[in-house]
Amino acid sequence: MKKILTALFLCVLAWNVQAQTDIADVRDMTVGTTGITIEGIITSGDEFGVIRYIQDATAGIGMYDFGVTDGLNAGDIVQLTGELGEFGGAIQLINLTNVNVLSTGNPMPAAKVITPNEMPTYEAELVVINGATFQDGGSQFNGNTTYPFMASGENSIVFVRTSNPLVGTTIPGAANITGISSQYQGTPQILPRGPQDLVGNFIDNLDQDNISQTSFDITFETNFMGSTNFRYGTSADNLDQEITLGGSSMSHSVNLTGLTAGTIYYGQAYSSDGGSTTESPVRAFATASNSSGDIVVYFNNSIDGSVSSGVPALGYHGAVIESKIIDMLNAATETIDFCAYNNSRAPIVNALNDALGRGVQVRYIANNGTLNSALQNGAPDFPVLTANANALMHNKVIIIDANVTDKATVLTGSMNFTDLQIVEDYNHVIIFKDESMAKGFTLEFEEMWGSDGPDFNVFASKVGDQKTLNTPEKYMLDGVLVESHFTPAGNTANSIIAAMNSADNEMDFAILAFTRNDIRDAILDAHDNGVNIRGFIENTGDTGGEYDILVSNGVDVRDHPAPEQMHHKYAIIDAQSPGSDPAVVTGSYNWTSAAQSSNDENTVIVHDAVIANIFLQEFTARWLGQFLNVKAVPQIIGLEFSIAPNPIQSEGTLSIQTEQMMDLNMEIYDINGKVVQSAALGNINGALDKNINVSALSNGTYFLTLETNGHRVAQRFSVAR
Repeated sequence: MKKILTALFLCVLAWNVQAQTDIADVRDMTVGTTGITIEGIITSGDEFGVIRYIQDATAGIGMYDFGVTDGLNAGDIVQLTGELGEFGGAIQLINLTNVNVLSTGNPMPAAKVITPNEMPTYEAELVVINGATFQDGGSQFNGNTTYPFMASGENSIVFVRTSNPLVGTTIPGAANITGISSQYQGTPQILPRGPQDLVGNFIDNLDQDNISQTSFDITFETNFMGSTNFRYGTSADNLDQEITLGGSSMSHSVNLTGLTAGTIYYGQAYSSDGGSTTESPVRAFATASNSSGDIVVYFNNSIDGSVSSGVPALGYHGAVIESKIIDMLNAATETIDFCAYNNSRAPIVNALNDALGRGVQVRYIANNGTLNSALQNGAPDFPVLTANANALMHNKVIIIDANVTDKATVLTGSMNFTDLQIVEDYNHVIIFKDESMAKGFTLEFEEMWGSDGPDFNVFASKVGDQKTLNTPEKYMLDGVLVESHFTPAGNTANSIIAAMNSADNEMDFAILAFTRNDIRDAILDAHDNGVNIRGFIENTGDTGGEYDILVSNGVDVRDHPAPEQMHHKYAIIDAQSPGSDPAVVTGSYNWTSAAQSSNDENTVIVHDAVIANIFLQEFTARWLGQFLNVKAVPQIIGLEFSIAPNPIQSEGTLSIQTEQMMDLNMEIYDINGKVVQSAALGNINGALDKNINVSALSNGTYFLTLETNGHRVAQRFSVAR
C-alpha cells in the first residue's frame, strides 16, 4: 500500500539523481531480484546493530550489508543499489553497491500513528503507537529481549537489541511508542531507537532497602514532580494498606513497618502531579525471615585453602554431594519442588518417590527435550511437567519445606543431576536456609507449574517469555543481602553488569558459554579502569563468543582445556577487598542472549565476603592447577599427606599416612605443567616422611601430586627464598 507522507518529507525526497524504484514496488518483488536502485532517508542508526532502515514517500525497507550499512546514519538521504533478500520473514536489501550519500542531518519523516494490529501494513516504516501500557513497567530493559504491551485493546511487543541505548533504562508503565514497525518469524514487533522514542510519565528505580523481619523501605523516582504514595498487602490482588505522604518530588521514599517475618508482600508505588496519577506495576517484596539464613557451597572438585580467609571451602567428590542432596530430600516433611534441566540419577528419583510415600508433596519440572533418563527408567510416582519446548528450562533448583521456618531450603547452582555433571565436570551447588527465599522461589516454580496445588495445569503454565516479574529480587539472610533474578522476566543481565561495575580491585569468573556483548563490555570497562581480571571460558568457539575480543584487549582470560567441562557460571567480585562489597554471581544463567530472552533461568548475587572468599578458593585451584596433565581428585580414601614448611626455602618434608597398602608415585609440576621432579615411593602402609629438596627450583608456585591406581591428588606449595 502506498501512503502519502508530509509535505516536508516530499520536499526532502524531491531529488532525482537517477531513475529509482519506489520502495513499495520493491517490496512486491521476488526475493533474489538484483539491480534494485532506491532513494530514501535513513530512519535508524546503530541501535539495531548493522541493519539500517530506509524510507521514501511510498514505504520502508530494511538494509543489511556489513561494512556498508554500518556507515550510514539516521537522517542521511541516500541512493543505492542492492539485491532483495529476506531474514526471519522480513524483506530487506542486501549486497549493496553504488551507495551515494546525497545529504546528511535531515529531519525524520513524520511517524504514522497506528495501532498494534496495523504494524504488518507498515513494516520497516517509522510509526507511533499511542497509549501503550507495559506488562514489565518499572523494571529495566535488557538487550536482545522482547517486552509485551497493550494499546487500543491490542497486544504486541517491543524488541530491544543489546546495542540499543534503552538497555539499562526503566520500562515505563505507559508511554507513546515511536519506532520502526518490524516482524520476526511472522510476529510483529516495534523497534524503538532509544529513550527518546518512549514518551510519558513513569515511575523509575523501584527498590527495596533496609530489610528486617518487620519492616523495609521502598524508594522510587518519577520523571515528573509528584506526590509520594505506596499501597501494599499480602496478595497481589488486594493491596489493602496504604501510605500517603503527599508532597511533590521526583525522588520518593516510604517506610513500611509492622510487617510479619518471612512473608511476601506485594506493593505498588503511585504518584500524582495534580492532574493525573501514574502507577508502577505491582511488585513482590520479602521481609527477612526467622530462619537461620545459613549459606553452604559445595564444589565437586578440589579447592585451594591457601587463599582462605578463615572459612574453608568444601570440595567433595560428586558422590558425596549427591548423598548430601539425598539427605536433604529425606529430611523433607511437607514439600519438595524439584526443577532440573537434566537428571540421570536414579537414587535422587528414588528419594523423591520415598518422600511422596511418606506424605510429602513432590512436584517436578523437567526440560522439554532433554533425555532425563532417571525419569524414563521406571515412571516416577510424582507428577512431572516438561516445560519450555521452544527454548530451555535450564534451572537446577530444589525447594524444600518452603513454609517451615527452621527447615525452608533452596538449592541452586550450576550442576545438573547427571553422572558426568556430578562427578566429572567442574560444578557447584549453593544452598540457602531461608523461608523468605524459599517462598520466592516457589512463586517462580508455580508460575511454570501453572498451579499452587499438587498437580500442574498445562494450560495455565507460563514459561520462557510468557513469564512475568512476580518474585522478590532481594532477600536478607542473617545480615547477608542476596539478590535473586529469574529470566526472561527478571533484570538478570543488567544486575550482573551492575555487580561487575561495582568491582574496585579484582574480578574472577568461570563460565561455560559467553556471547553477550553487554556483559563483555562491562568486563572491558572494569579492565580499563584497573580492575585485575582473570577468567575461564569453556566454549571459546561459540558463534558470537567473547573470548577472542577479551584476549585481544588484554584481559587475562583462558580457554579451559578438555576433557572436563568448566560448567560453572560464576563471577567473583572483590573477594580480596572486604571493604568493597565482595559479591558472587552464580546460578544456571550462562552469559548468552538465550539465557536472558528465552530460557527459564535463575541467578543469585550474594553480597558477602565469606562466600566470595569460598568461591575464590575454588577459582584459585582451577587457575593454578589448569596445566596438570592428569586431573586431580579431591581426595583418595585412606590417604592423607601434607607438605611442611610451606613455602619451602630449600628443603621440606612430605608426610604421608595410609590406612592400607598403597603403591604411590610422586611428581612435582611447575605452574606451566612441566614435571620438575618425580619419584616412585613404592608400597606404603602406614606413615612415611620423605625429604623434598627444591634448591634447584626457582621461586614460584608448584604442585606435588601423589598417584595410585590411576587416581591422583594434588597439593600446591611455594618456593620462596
